This record gives sequence, structure tokens and C-alpha cells, in this order.
Amino acid sequence: MLQSENKMLGDINVRAIWRLYINNICYRKNAFYTKEEIQNICKKIENPYDKFIIYGLFNNIPNKVMLNLKEKDIPKDRSYIDVKGRRIIFDEYMKSIIRECTGEVCNYFLKHYYKFNNKSVYLIKNKIGTPNDGLNSMTLQAIDRKLEKATKRFSYEEYIFNKASLRVSGIIYYMYLKEKSDLVEWDIEKVTEYLGVNGIKCDPEKIYRCYQIKYNNKVELEEKTYKISDRIRKIKDKF
Repeated sequence: MLQSENKMLGDINVRAIWRLYINNICYRKNAFYTKEEIQNICKKIENPYDKFIIYGLFNNIPNKVMLNLKEKDIPKDRSYIDVKGRRIIFDEYMKSIIRECTGEVCNYFLKHYYKFNNKSVYLIKNKIGTPNDGLNSMTLQAIDRKLEKATKRFSYEEYIFNKASLRVSGIIYYMYLKEKSDLVEWDIEKVTEYLGVNGIKCDPEKIYRCYQIKYNNKVELEEKTYKISDRIRKIKDKF
């Protein structure tokens, strides 16, 4: 099936485009979000753990760190966490989310309404009834399910959430701020250096391309993707 589709699409690599599509990183301008857009979405979400996951991914907190982050790992002022020799600084909005996750009133609400086990030592808590009665750390699969639900909930606004889209959005947003403040003219070499200095493991060419599409209106690949998007959806429906 894929081979026949590949012939119909000429020199376009269907498998490569399919991987792009299924990961929701379609190199479209509206596939990436600013901090303000992410904050507005978080404000519409009741569960503070879900807010922390979405905003944490945007701020490039590594998956394992997020899942295993304990309340005791966060200073009293909630201003940062240390990750493998680098410090991730939290803005005021992240501090407010953490206050929601750790406050006594919130813990009571989460325990009795969402049935989370507030005896867990982890910042992101599991529900009572899950393995070890919710005392274990959350899994990556659980985060994926939460992001899928968020995508469905905000589908009317055409938001698409997954770990990759949120991380890339955060990276290129802070690159944009740096361009404005330090007058940086980004190229592949500077992106590579920026990622290295900030301890971010990501393909610099991919980041550069996404940045150009989002903030400099480079839409060459965007137009190509749109032309085949309907065909890709048909392929998806056959699986």
C-alpha cells in the first residue's frame, strides 16, 4: 500500500512524511506555540499536574526529570530545578503551577475529586488504584495519553499537543526572544552552539527550520506538506 502511494506521490518519501504527520510536527507555522498561547491553554485546564506537564515540556524539562521530580527537589521559592549540571529557571507562571500542585487546598481537592494519592513523594502524582496504589512515578505512556486528551479538548482551536511539538515550541520561542534582545541572526552553526550551551539534545537543522517557519514566515515546506496532507490522512485511516 505504501509503495503504491509512494509512486503516486512521485519523489516524496511517504514514510518520512508519515512520521512527520503522526508526530504532529508538520513544519507548519501553527504547529508551534508561543509562551502566551501555552499559558492561555494552561489557564483553561483544571488539573495542575496536566498544567505542569504541558508547561514543563515547553520549558524543556527532560521527560525522566519531570516524571521523577519530587517535591523536596524544588526549593521553597519554587524558582528553579537543577538538571545534570544546568539550572532551569522557573518564571512566575511556573511558580504558580507548582503552588497549585503542592498546596494543601489543592491536595485535598485532587485527593477527593481526581482520586490522586497525595501521599506520593512525586510532584506529579498518580491516581489511587494504579500500580502501588498511586505511589509510583507517572509513566511516559500516561503523559502521552494526557496530551492526546488535551489535543481532543482543544481541537476546536486546532491545537496539537505532544512532547515533540511542545519542546520545539519552547526552544524556538526562547531563540526568538534571544534574537530580539541580543540581535542574534540565527544560522545552523549558532543554533548548534545554542543547543549545546543549554544542554538541549535536538537536531539543530530541524530546530532552525522550525524557527524559520514560525518566526520568519518561511513556508516552502509548509506548502508542500499541505498539498499531500489529505493523501497522508487517507493512509492513516487505512492503518
